[in-house]
Amino acid sequence: PGAAAYAENGQVPGGGKRNEEHFGQWTRESRALAAHERILLYDPQTSGGLFFAVDAGGADEVEAAFRGAGEPLWRVGEAVDGAPGTLELG
Repeated sequence: PGAAAYAENGQVPGGGKRNEEHFGQWTRESRALAAHERILLYDPQTSGGLFFAVDAGGADEVEAAFRGAGEPLWRVGEAVDGAPGTLELG
């Protein structure tokens, strides 16, 4: 909670810029990101275990398990044909 407000106010760690410089080559945007969205996308504090892929056939089961454990979970995208290793933001 509050991460967007911190990012909008420039209260962010310096590692995010380095992350963007390195990983930015593998991202494409189908819409322009707001400055604070870009900051949060590359924020080094959010790395590690927060983003994973599941076969579409098992996604409902995974979501149910998270709900059962009282843990939040959001579907944020899907795997599609395209350049390997590229993350398209929309």
